Amino acid sequence: MMKYGIATLIIMSIFGIAPLWAAPKEAVVLVDLTNPAILEEAKRAIQGAVNSAPEETCLQVIGITDRSFSSPRIILERDCIPTRLFILDPKPLEAKQRMSAQWEKRSQELSPTDQGANARQSNPRSSTPQLTRNQRVSDVFGAFAYAALILNSRNSEAEKLLVVFSPLRHNAGGISFHCVTEIEAELLKRVQERGLIPSLKGVKVTLLGVHTQGKEERYYNSLRRFYEQYFQAAGASIETFSPTSHLALGTQTASQDNHAPSLARPVQVGMVEEQCRDKYQKANEPGGKRKSPQPRKS
Repeated sequence: MMKYGIATLIIMSIFGIAPLWAAPKEAVVLVDLTNPAILEEAKRAIQGAVNSAPEETCLQVIGITDRSFSSPRIILERDCIPTRLFILDPKPLEAKQRMSAQWEKRSQELSPTDQGANARQSNPRSSTPQLTRNQRVSDVFGAFAYAALILNSRNSEAEKLLVVFSPLRHNAGGISFHCVTEIEAELLKRVQERGLIPSLKGVKVTLLGVHTQGKEERYYNSLRRFYEQYFQAAGASIETFSPTSHLALGTQTASQDNHAPSLARPVQVGMVEEQCRDKYQKANEPGGKRKSPQPRKS
């Protein structure tokens, strides 16, 4: 249970414990619904963050799915903790209790299903997110774009936060981060040309659960480098980039060393990673010719 408590401390450090005159906070949390292990960590971390959030904090939780932008999955509607009007004002505590109860209820509804990667909910009007069984389709860029729409529509005076629980292995729209040995440097230009970098000016970004499972160091380094450049182009700043959800106890910058080994339970390897591994094993068998896979052409 300690790992979940420390993950909560990371988010607490983002929200902060601020004086009454501090700027309000607008936080959007993205949870990868295609990754069961990360989802379980996020459930507990967000619960603790809600209970510890300061006054004038507004929070909304959204899922990363195969159609993050065109069919957004709202896990928790935006709710806010008001400022106390007097010392014993019960409204902030009541708001936390309400948000905590809502999150507990919604998080219990998030569970793996036996449906395929492209399966939909039986009720398209339902806002209850469904977890895909594998990781073939993960629209990470679409989730960032939708989060940008939300944050840019909020109070311009508020401090804006984007917290992400995901390995960040985008695989949608003809761009795949899965079956590659490293992220090519030219990919950022391609992403920019397709208009896939939203405006996140002034937003502080925390990336958690960017695990190394199934990948070599050069892949992880190239992934980190890509997102550093991606968010720089978006006008945002990365405060934390962690392979686990409990690496740091405070806010860290992207330049700091976040490559400590994972202390959490091994993250489940998705079907795509297994297929990639099998391909590489066959390529390295006697008589086999190894060929590095490349991202699909759009």
